Amino acid sequence: MRTYKCENHETSNANAETDESPQRVLLQIVANPQKNQLITILTKETMTAIASNHSISTQNNHIFSFQSVIRNKTTDQKSLSAYEWLSENEFVQLEGQGTFGFHNFEAANKQFQAIYFTLKGDLAAHYAFFRGIVLAGQPKEVYLENIHENRSFTLKFYKKNEAVAKEYLEKIFRIVNDEIRFKQVLRKVLINQEKHRLEEKLLFNELSH
Repeated sequence: MRTYKCENHETSNANAETDESPQRVLLQIVANPQKNQLITILTKETMTAIASNHSISTQNNHIFSFQSVIRNKTTDQKSLSAYEWLSENEFVQLEGQGTFGFHNFEAANKQFQAIYFTLKGDLAAHYAFFRGIVLAGQPKEVYLENIHENRSFTLKFYKKNEAVAKEYLEKIFRIVNDEIRFKQVLRKVLINQEKHRLEEKLLFNELSH
């Protein structure tokens, strides 16, 4: 990754100033049997770095937990209704739905649909960000209402606009998903970078004695 290249570059500059690379020092130590204790230290630090990299790599395999939002991968997503799409989302708790007609204006042939849901799992911890995206703006054909008191949402739309409603749901969940993934990756990179910095510092401190 670019971050590590930058670190290696800085380390390289530091080595150039001392005119003594860690590799050269290590070879000198190996050639001198009296340095066995330091060899043990260097070996221990090397193994620590390897273990650290393995740990970060293992953790990174779980970073994209939000990628598997839809449980049923064989389902044709385009054929799903808005309610079905939400029901397939592992981070959504459906609370029910309702369909309402206008009995006084049956000739208008309009059906109004409402879907009630809350967030659950890891996504519930990002309720504030999700709510902010909802409040940022919505298509005129859709109204996603947030009831802040109980952290619930109600999606309202005319039946004829269901495709627009589902497209809007896909969009806001994708935005939240991307933001969460970015923060997770950034956090892992910063942790890895700090570990490498501390290990390098310890290594050069030992070599300078």
